[in-house]
Amino acid sequence: NERKEEVEAGERKIKIAAPSENNLTMSQICTELDPTKAEKSKEILDKEQ
Repeated sequence: NERKEEVEAGERKIKIAAPSENNLTMSQICTELDPTKAEKSKEILDKEQ
């Protein structure tokens, strides 16, 4: 549960850091920050959908 909260907190930081008019997707933003984390995030999102 703590790990999930860390991920959510990280996503909030990314959203806050990215201007709302910026059309980058979350995965593109994550890839720019850390490609390996972006892949893991994509896998998690794919499982949830």
